[in-house]
Amino acid sequence: MRHHHVIKTVTKSEIQLKKDIDAKDVPLRKFKGKVLLIVNVASRCGLTSSNYSELSHLYEKYKTQGFEILAFPCNQFGGQEPGSNGEIKQFACTRFKAEFPIFDKVDVNGPSTAPVYQFLKSSAGGFLGDIIKWNFEKFLVDKNGKVVERYPPTTSPFQIEANKHTIILMQTSHNKASRTFMDYDSISQAMDGICGLYERKLRELNPAIRDISYDIGDLYNFIDGLADMSALVYDHSIQAYLPYDRQWIKQRTLRHLQKLAH
Repeated sequence: MRHHHVIKTVTKSEIQLKKDIDAKDVPLRKFKGKVLLIVNVASRCGLTSSNYSELSHLYEKYKTQGFEILAFPCNQFGGQEPGSNGEIKQFACTRFKAEFPIFDKVDVNGPSTAPVYQFLKSSAGGFLGDIIKWNFEKFLVDKNGKVVERYPPTTSPFQIEANKHTIILMQTSHNKASRTFMDYDSISQAMDGICGLYERKLRELNPAIRDISYDIGDLYNFIDGLADMSALVYDHSIQAYLPYDRQWIKQRTLRHLQKLAH
């Protein structure tokens, strides 16, 4: 695992992530062209174990696909990152097998806020405002250096992976005028939307029935009965939408319903 330090500069493209373990300067531009997940971490937080475990899993899965995780230790929240750089590195590498870059301890709020966090907060204020609320807040930066999402501490890395913008393309009949689309924030929401579409049709056909029920075969028949149905799912690692066919949609609706059943 690499371990770095931070120095202050104000120019976005020249933000220095100071000396690495090999005494080399690490400018932010080193990560140009990559998708970044930037996280303020702590070793003694209630969110530590789950976040470090999931971050390590995501890094292992996507590190060869232009994805980097940049972790910034911070002791501003409950004094939950009191250790030295060596202790922080030992903790992350030994307990969680972290291989992603971990930097020198920084401030993410206040007058000594690190330049990288000045940039992140000014680029993605949103409902969270200009203040980092707690450990493990996350920023997703696309390969062009634009902050595209900001996640609160309670959003886990696995949830971020699951939140892939999904567009369902549908044609209900052979009339091209029946073409339409529905877009959702995640695959799960898209599958829920397809189920809801079928349930609304059942209610229209059976207005006297209060409680609608169906099995997966009925849902499959509905999907197969459409003139066309496909999906476009945004892949953060390549910054592009990937196409999926009707069979994939059927498989994902089954997984979605099985998950709801448990």
